[in-house]
Amino acid sequence: MSVPDQTLRAPRSASPAKKARTTKKARRPLPLPTEASHPVSLKRLKSLAGYLIRQAQLWVFQDFNETLAPLDIRPVQY
Repeated sequence: MSVPDQTLRAPRSASPAKKARTTKKARRPLPLPTEASHPVSLKRLKSLAGYLIRQAQLWVFQDFNETLAPLDIRPVQY
C-alpha cells in the first residue's frame, strides 16, 4: 500500500485573511460568587453512564492500589 501524496506534504500556513481574524479577544472577568449563587450539584451526573463508569474505574483502581501496595505494583505495571 502506498501513502497518498496529501499525507506527505507539509501543512499550509494560514492565509493572511485567516491570520487577521485570529486576534486575541479580551476576556470578560468571571463573576464573583455571591450569597445568592447556588452550590454546584452533581445530581444530574449520576444518571450518565460515562460518569458512573469512570467512578467505578476510580473505585477499582483505589482497591487495586490498596491491595497491592505491599508489592509496590500499580495498575499500569500489572
